[in-house]
Amino acid sequence: MSFFWINQSKFKKAYEDGFIRADVSGTDHARRRILDVRKGDVFFSFSRVDNKPYLRALLVAREDPRIVSGSCKINCDYTLLDQAYDFDIIIARLDKFIGVESVNSKYSPINKNKKRCQGYIYPLEKESAQCLFEIIGLSLDLFGGIETLGDNKKHPTERRETAINRIVRDTKIARDVKRLYGGLCQVCQEPLVTPDGNYSEGAHIIPLGAPHNGPDSMDNILCLCPNHHVLFDKYAFSVSEDGDFVGLKGKIKNHKKHKLSNDSLRWHTSMYEKELQRTSK
Repeated sequence: MSFFWINQSKFKKAYEDGFIRADVSGTDHARRRILDVRKGDVFFSFSRVDNKPYLRALLVAREDPRIVSGSCKINCDYTLLDQAYDFDIIIARLDKFIGVESVNSKYSPINKNKKRCQGYIYPLEKESAQCLFEIIGLSLDLFGGIETLGDNKKHPTERRETAINRIVRDTKIARDVKRLYGGLCQVCQEPLVTPDGNYSEGAHIIPLGAPHNGPDSMDNILCLCPNHHVLFDKYAFSVSEDGDFVGLKGKIKNHKKHKLSNDSLRWHTSMYEKELQRTSK
C-alpha cells in the first residue's frame, strides 16, 4: 500500500462519480504520477470550501491505472471525513515530515511559504501518512489491516484512550441509494444539513468487509443518518422482511425503486437476536 496527497479542484463531481483522473498525454510529471497508483492505495484528498483548503476525504483506489485516449481514470471509494480539517493546522503538524524537495517543487503539496500547491498528486512517505492518520483520528486497521506503518518492533505504538471513528465506505452504489432519499435517514427522516446538502451514510446490511463479505448492491444498503448507522451496525435494532423495525417502534421508509434483500434482512435480524441474547445474560 502506498499513500498520496491529492489536490482536487472539482471535488464534488469527482466524489459523486467516484473516480480520479488526469490527462497523461503530455509530459507533466505531476499528472503522470497517477500511473504510479495501484489498487488499494490511499489518497488524502484536499479541496477548497469558501476558497480555503481543507482535508475532506480519504480515497482508496479500486483498480490499477487505465489509459484511454491519453486520459487516465481510476475508480475510487470516497470516504467523507466526519469534519473538514484545516490546511494550516495540518501543515503545522506535518512540517517536520515534509522534505526539502517538497517545498522547492511547484508539484509538491505545499510550497516554501507553506501554502497549498496545485500539484495533482504527490507521493507521501509512511511517516507523513501516519501523521495525517493521527490528525484525523483514524487507524490504518480500518482499511482491513493492510500493512502496518513504521517498524513497530523498534518503535512501539503509543496507546491512548480516544473516541472511536468509523470509515464509511461511500461507494457509487451507496451514493445512488442516498440520492433516492434526498439524503434523509430511512429511520428518522431528519435532515442533517451541510454546505454540500443533506448528509447521510450508506449502511450495508451485511457488512462489506471480512468476515461477512456482504454484497455492494442496492438491495444490501440503507440510507441512514450517522446515529442510526452506528446503532444499526452495533445491532441495537434491525429491520424485518416486512419493513417493521425490530428493537424500535415503527416501520422503515422505503422508496418504491429500492427493494431490500430478504436474505440480508434475515441475516441482520439474526445478528440482532444474538446480540440481544449476549447482553441479556
